[in-house]
Amino acid sequence: MDYAILSGGSRPLVILPGMSLKSVLQSAEAVAGQYKPLAGDYTIYIPDRRKYFPETYSVSEMAGDTAVLLEALGIGNACIFGVSQGAMMAMELAVRHPSLVGCLAVCSTYPRPSDRGRQVMDEWIRLCDEGDPKALNMDIYRRVFSPAFFKRYENALERMSEEQVSAEEMRRYRIMAVATEEFDIYDDLTGIKCPVYVSGVEDDTVLGGDGTLEIAGRLHCTPVVIPGRGHCFFDEDPGFPYKLKAFFDNN
Repeated sequence: MDYAILSGGSRPLVILPGMSLKSVLQSAEAVAGQYKPLAGDYTIYIPDRRKYFPETYSVSEMAGDTAVLLEALGIGNACIFGVSQGAMMAMELAVRHPSLVGCLAVCSTYPRPSDRGRQVMDEWIRLCDEGDPKALNMDIYRRVFSPAFFKRYENALERMSEEQVSAEEMRRYRIMAVATEEFDIYDDLTGIKCPVYVSGVEDDTVLGGDGTLEIAGRLHCTPVVIPGRGHCFFDEDPGFPYKLKAFFDNN
């Protein structure tokens, strides 16, 4: 597994991104800029998924591989921030490897499959099987961003969708989509004992709108539900890193 290390604060912060056709390390510089408000107080680690995917690779196995990496780096009691599938991995870490997790922030995710999530993952699996990366990219962009954000940046997103994608990258994405469709940690959520920040949008067009409320209900915490944004609301809202920092600073 490759990983990036950003800034040099005293507390470890691990960011677990969602599904991506490309290595998350290609966007590490953008992440560094986006989460600059945390740079002074936190050393930010961004693990990629493992380089070589087996034919089946569950979210639990992804989290297990990440745990091995964090332990090898000497990281414990860290602030963990996961989004979408990365949030699923983060919840797995908090349940299965609690010594690694001091506090947890999860965004735009679910604890078990939803009808919407299955529908979207099935569509992305179909596009992977058809070998059409541009159509897949554009479908991803339309679903993860709010209509207003997509319209504003549509030309740039169109250009990004034309980036060359290999057959192996499509295979990996398909495996991640299957893992998301099969993920279920609902019954085990009560095993999470650390402080948790749960946020999502009212109408998540990728995973459905109930995941945020389900997680918060199982953990008896107050959910943050954001209106008018897309699945990737954290990319649309420039104030989000400050909210995240406030939670981590106080825990």
